[in-house]
Amino acid sequence: MFPGCGYLLHGARFDRWRVTTLLGRSSVADLYGAVVMPEVGSSLPLYDKVLIKVLRSPRPDAIPQVERLVQLKHPYIHPIVAGGLVENDNTLYLLVPFEERGNLWPYTRQDRRLPTGMVANLMRQLAEGLQYAHDQGIEHGRIKPENCLVVTPSKVQLSDFYNLLLAREALSFGQIDPTADIAALALLAYQLFSGAHPFSGALPMPGRSMSGVLYRPLREFRADLPPQIDEILQRALMPSGYDRFPRVSVFAQALHQAVEGRKSTSGPMAFPVQTRSSSQELASSFRKQVVGPPQKIIELCQLPGHTSPIRTMAWASDGTHLASACDDPNIRLWRIRQRIGTPLGMLSGHTAKVLALEWSPQGEVLASTSADGTVRLWDALAPVVSARARAAWLGHDGAIPALCWSQDGTYLATGGADRAIRIWQMGGDVLAAWIAHGRGGVTALSWSPDGRFVASGGADQAVYVWDPVSGNRVFSLVEHSDEIRTISWSPDGSFLATVAGKKDQRVCLWSTQNGQLLAQLRGHAREVVGVFWDPRQANWLATIGADRTLRFWSTRNPVPGTPLHALQLPVSVSASAGPTGTYMLALGKEDMQVGIFQLS
Repeated sequence: MFPGCGYLLHGARFDRWRVTTLLGRSSVADLYGAVVMPEVGSSLPLYDKVLIKVLRSPRPDAIPQVERLVQLKHPYIHPIVAGGLVENDNTLYLLVPFEERGNLWPYTRQDRRLPTGMVANLMRQLAEGLQYAHDQGIEHGRIKPENCLVVTPSKVQLSDFYNLLLAREALSFGQIDPTADIAALALLAYQLFSGAHPFSGALPMPGRSMSGVLYRPLREFRADLPPQIDEILQRALMPSGYDRFPRVSVFAQALHQAVEGRKSTSGPMAFPVQTRSSSQELASSFRKQVVGPPQKIIELCQLPGHTSPIRTMAWASDGTHLASACDDPNIRLWRIRQRIGTPLGMLSGHTAKVLALEWSPQGEVLASTSADGTVRLWDALAPVVSARARAAWLGHDGAIPALCWSQDGTYLATGGADRAIRIWQMGGDVLAAWIAHGRGGVTALSWSPDGRFVASGGADQAVYVWDPVSGNRVFSLVEHSDEIRTISWSPDGSFLATVAGKKDQRVCLWSTQNGQLLAQLRGHAREVVGVFWDPRQANWLATIGADRTLRFWSTRNPVPGTPLHALQLPVSVSASAGPTGTYMLALGKEDMQVGIFQLS
């Protein structure tokens, strides 16, 4: 698989993946793109596209360090799937998921600056991931915009903790310590706020002294920012590590408080649609390769404990934690690892059955709504799970069948039987509220990937698309003949799939550009209980039916709605969630158990 020089061959097989493209080379590493080969079996998580990084000059004890990095699991740290020594050569490989959305580099330009509140949110995410790494005794040493990957429209992950693996002579700078990472993070914050560099001289590398260079105040570029931000960044960028903040978390908290002093409520924030950069052009041939839908479904484990049919479920963003609820007021939490499902506890607080569950995009907070008319937030991933909610909000008159998070986790939308949609801020204040549907109220909600729109469905059989700040209606989508049960945006935001109740067994596929009905997906003999998308390019859609079938449909070629194939489900299904990034699907079974299935 590897020639003697240590470079991968085009077409070489690497476990589940096939090498397709050389994406870049540097003095310490080569970067390759690879796509999945569904016919090859493996115990590794299944990502349809991956990057293979081949590092030259690894340190002698690199393998134990690779194991440390593989175990570095955090929502804001980009995962390493696997790593090891290259055969017959003094090089090291690392296998990581490929991220379509790129990195933060385009947003360090003045013409691409992000909103101030969003910059603060991104810095909070990066700081949380970096602090977690520091707590494990791991410094980064190379923090820069290119190493901050955009994984959703409002979430970033820190990548390339590779200094831990390289021999000291392969590094281009000296000793790295936690305060050097703080300085590099402050430098990134300055660039995102201003689109410029804070020093008039050459760029100091992390670990090198920044004495003798003049700091340029942010007011030279942004008159709207408070001076406290400059004070915080200047301290973090001091030449001596002793003069900087003692911990990343202290720096992040100070920056957050300074920004909160001027933050406005101008609406949801997410990354704007990007134009193609030169690096995107370089990888275009790799990205255009289409990976088809799954061909097999295998049951991994069963989760008993519910006393009635499962009504709603939700995966956390880490792909290992699941929340589920039936017709009672309790929420059950589970951790899924390989073929083992472990119960973590029960969340009690609602006084009537739970109607909807959804984790925040960061995976830290679980939101629930109930027939008791309350919205509750839970710290469900805390080291010790508390059975009590961190917050309980009142506002709707009656049951609340629907909820959804904004893509940056800043807002929560809820829809009630009182016909209203309410947009909540995290403190419990209501940003906006309006009457959205007729008799029977709101039954489904979904926030668009770019954060600009909220789609709602009602018992009145209509689907509407709204501006979530003003409450103005953008589109009316009317076609179904029963109440709307599910609304799902494609990952790229170009399509909307809608599902209705038992009287209407179709899935409608809509264009989000003009509200046009593109296709009606017919084929299930009973109602559809769930849908999910091709996670990368929205080339296909999957529908889960109560008729024990999982059907796949093309969304682009030859025409939208073309049937592809179907898989037989071993059970009758009442609810579904997923799949996760590793293609695990949760299904509510007729025997009142949750089944965890692997798609491959």
